[in-house]
Amino acid sequence: MVKSYRMVRDSLHENPDSNLKLRLIGEREQDGRTYNLPTSSEVAALIVGDIHDSIEKRDIIVETSSGLLKRISELHPSYLALRYPLLFPYGDDGYRVDILHRVITSSKRLFQQFLVDGYTMIESERLFFICKQQKILRCETYENLRDHQAHGSTDISNVGQRVILPSSFTGGARYMMQNYLDAMSLCKWFGYPNFFITFTCNPKWPEVQRFLKDTPLHPEDRPDILCRLFKIKLDAFIKDLRENEVFGKVQAVVYTIEFQKRGLPHSHICLFMHSDCKLPTVEYIDPLISAEIPNIDEDRELFSLVKEFMIHGPCGAENFNCPCMVDGKWSKNFPKQFCNRTSVDPDGFPLYRRRNDGNFVEKSGVQLDNRNVVPYNKYLLK
Repeated sequence: MVKSYRMVRDSLHENPDSNLKLRLIGEREQDGRTYNLPTSSEVAALIVGDIHDSIEKRDIIVETSSGLLKRISELHPSYLALRYPLLFPYGDDGYRVDILHRVITSSKRLFQQFLVDGYTMIESERLFFICKQQKILRCETYENLRDHQAHGSTDISNVGQRVILPSSFTGGARYMMQNYLDAMSLCKWFGYPNFFITFTCNPKWPEVQRFLKDTPLHPEDRPDILCRLFKIKLDAFIKDLRENEVFGKVQAVVYTIEFQKRGLPHSHICLFMHSDCKLPTVEYIDPLISAEIPNIDEDRELFSLVKEFMIHGPCGAENFNCPCMVDGKWSKNFPKQFCNRTSVDPDGFPLYRRRNDGNFVEKSGVQLDNRNVVPYNKYLLK
């Protein structure tokens, strides 16, 4: 049962010695019971079941001022104020359609939980709108429904899902299929992609550190800032690849954005190069892609960057707790084998040069050589 913060606040004003208290240090006590705030480092929403007529499946029950119990929707303007009294101490509206932007950003993990909760509310509203538009969406332009009708099916109400999500619904099956087909059409027109690049959000970016300076917050406490900054840098990076032609003339770019378990976004990018820049032989690979530790005397900056960002491990016998270890085996195929020159395997994948030149870096007391280097481009890394 949830009581509004306003009721709690009024009770405290009337009776300061009451045992009805709020603690801002990770828990709150009410009516002799303790309610813990989120303490997990990972906050997520689990949606069970499929989409059907009844979108609102969250069982939210509140006690009214008259003492009666009432079930409310998660889209109710007062729901978030009841759910997060520390974020809405005055009981104002938490979320409603067209609500103005407000800033609630200093509550650390509680803010993360609030973001997940708010996302599910926005998603519920979008799904609710689509449910109300089914008479418009369920039309003869859908090929599957038309085929069933052409084969003599007079009742097609049980064909497919009860709610049809359009391709404009982000994350839906049609949305994913449409983007997949668009990407495959690039392969059909331009051939196989020539470069695969991973662009990762770094919480040590100076912009992030400057923004969080003089605050008790950590980068993961402001996922909104991380995502916005990541998108700005990603757009600038794509522009750099296309207009400044870092690898040559680019004909097409396709990328997808994913999130790590700790909440940091990263992007996987495929570049389709012009026929004059397609790396026809292995001799063109070494100047662009390296999988070796640079000489510290020749380029100290590059050496430090490779040591910090491009070394895999230690794993295996030196560290069985490494994330790459699955059932006691290497899932990422590290460490690699030494190789004196770059070659291409029968499947068309490059095997990068990893010479046994004596260079190594030390991580967690373990010496790691070229066999543990993740392939990188010198210009992009620096």
